[in-house]
Amino acid sequence: MAQFSYFSSADSGSPVLNGNSGSLISLLDAVLVNGYPLHPSLGWTKPIANSTTPHAGCWKQPSGSGFVLYVNDSAPNLTAAGGTREAWATGWETISNITINVGTGSGQFPLPSQMLTSGHVMVRKSNTNDAVARQWVMFADDRTFYLFTLPNDTAGWYTGLFFGDIYSLKASGADNYKCMIHGRYSEASSTVTGDSVDMYQNTNNVTQIAFYVARTGGGGGNSVAANKCVELGRGGGSGNNAMAGVLQTPNSTDNSLYVSPIYVIESSGVINRGRMRGMYHLCHAIAGFTDGQTFSGGNEYAGKTFQVVNRGYNGGQWVIEISNTLETN
Repeated sequence: MAQFSYFSSADSGSPVLNGNSGSLISLLDAVLVNGYPLHPSLGWTKPIANSTTPHAGCWKQPSGSGFVLYVNDSAPNLTAAGGTREAWATGWETISNITINVGTGSGQFPLPSQMLTSGHVMVRKSNTNDAVARQWVMFADDRTFYLFTLPNDTAGWYTGLFFGDIYSLKASGADNYKCMIHGRYSEASSTVTGDSVDMYQNTNNVTQIAFYVARTGGGGGNSVAANKCVELGRGGGSGNNAMAGVLQTPNSTDNSLYVSPIYVIESSGVINRGRMRGMYHLCHAIAGFTDGQTFSGGNEYAGKTFQVVNRGYNGGQWVIEISNTLETN
């Protein structure tokens, strides 16, 4: 088993996220590589040193797939539209250069043909191009991280960047390409338009926009568009929905809260690839929960502890497993 470390802008000595170039790179360096006063390093490495033209960096997983996240925090082509309040993020199996738009290397995900011309997802840091500090929280270990940012487009609304391994359902042999990337899909947007990180898609052959896995479970081909699905019988709806349920809070029959795993579905072929590691759908309305609230599991979730991240741009919320019980393969 494994456990996420919890990082926050409220920590003493934590890195500052703002609308200036390079702030996201500094945050990821501090959390993943260097550590800071309250937290040791998670052991991620930097295959290539940071660049200032553009402000760019890359981080390699120390365990699991061993793939690389690239971030361009100079927001190329967005000088007029969005400026430096947003960054670009791209996954690579290996990387050789970080001074060109989304970098160069082998095994890019998403591909240029899949997302925003050059092959990247968006990361919204702030609603202003300046040094005003923005709040953030992050759950991370040596193979996966979930970063949630509060850009202040609307107070208390989180967006995010997710990168790293899922839990694969592959029955035989290792799934060497189970690394995913998930972010925003529209540039210079301050609204729900462009954001799907708090959404699930239960029309299984429809892509969850801006969510990609490095390759298929069989290891063939290249970047695979995917979506997130939940168990409809546990309080979900149908089609494309915010991750907010409809069950009573708590459920009056057994005085319980219900969660659902979030399944990762390869859109082409409609294949259940696996589950998001330690991320769950809370099957109750978001109004019943506060940001940062924790609760303990029972029955099949006995021994697990969960923390709520509330809310997303679409009115969804996330539940993150914070106990030493994470699925890992």
